[in-house]
Amino acid sequence: MTLADFKYISPSKEGRVWTEWPVLFLESASTAIVQDEDNIRLDQTHEMVFEIQIVGPDPDNLTRDIFRYVRAVDAIFRSMTSAEIAAGLSVTNNYGARVQEIEHAYDVLRGDGTVYMKRAQLKVLVAITEVD
Repeated sequence: MTLADFKYISPSKEGRVWTEWPVLFLESASTAIVQDEDNIRLDQTHEMVFEIQIVGPDPDNLTRDIFRYVRAVDAIFRSMTSAEIAAGLSVTNNYGARVQEIEHAYDVLRGDGTVYMKRAQLKVLVAITEVD
């Protein structure tokens, strides 16, 4: 079975209202940076929470499909190279980057009897170490 592509939605002034599905968005992020005493090593930990939402008329299909979406996104993160993980970051030439941990969380099925929604989150912890 082929899953539908995620829809591209840009934030609007009206707020976060989704009208197209499925959707994947970055919900929150945090960064911790620790530098050693002699300024040779810099350790960064970046935590990102991605949320997936899907809707449809069949709760059984939604429950099955949310697991498929989560596994697909998880597989993308786990296959990323060190360069892909650090893309867009200002890092030195001597660095290592890896996905340290991925946690899945699933919300309860919600609906009104005709349309249902299923949500899931992936908490992704990325570790980057730079050495001077």
